[in-house]
Amino acid sequence: VLSYPMRRLSAVLASLLLALGPAEVRLSGTEIFVGDLQVSVTSACSGLTLLQHMAWIAWWTVLQRHRGLWRRAAHAAIALLAVLIANTLRVVALALWASVSGPEVLASAGHAYISWAAVAVAALLFFAMQSLYRQSTSQKG
Repeated sequence: VLSYPMRRLSAVLASLLLALGPAEVRLSGTEIFVGDLQVSVTSACSGLTLLQHMAWIAWWTVLQRHRGLWRRAAHAAIALLAVLIANTLRVVALALWASVSGPEVLASAGHAYISWAAVAVAALLFFAMQSLYRQSTSQKG
């Protein structure tokens, strides 16, 4: 149910970033074309696995810091933003790498390394955004 919307969102955001570069970028559904290279944003690239990892990190963190469901849910929601940013950067990195080295790199071990790096980036973004949340709540009382 969530796979296609997440795939589409990842493809749209990645294509917008890639369009800032010199190559022609086209988007068709969940297919990104960078010059002659076609990159498919598949279910595995949708960010859902990354979202699952971040959901656990976020929920554990907010359980330790807040009382009440709404306060916890509001703070945990920033994990979604962290996932969107990290997954978009992952798709962009893979597309750029494939455009330089050829599409066969998308099936290499490097693909998995970039995916794990995205988990780390999402976690770092979440914790960075968490510090902003903490400052805003401490200023209010």
